Amino acid sequence: MRKDGSRFWADGVMTVIRDASGQQIGFLKIMHDITEQKLVETEHLRLANFDSLTGLANRRRRIYPAPAQRAFTAGRRQPGAYP
Repeated sequence: MRKDGSRFWADGVMTVIRDASGQQIGFLKIMHDITEQKLVETEHLRLANFDSLTGLANRRRRIYPAPAQRAFTAGRRQPGAYP
């Protein structure tokens, strides 16, 4: 959470901090704000699946609904999923 209270997407690493004798004395946590990456990813998915002019699902989504598409691409058919 940001200082202003808003939420954001983050990627982080946590590492143990040890003293000279090897005893654990704390942790170091480094976070990176990846909100912009997530927004770009969401926009790419939208552009890949929907027509930008009409907002309608693109041809692939209309022809192969999700369950049928999974069965079709996996090489096996599910009863009633894809005629």
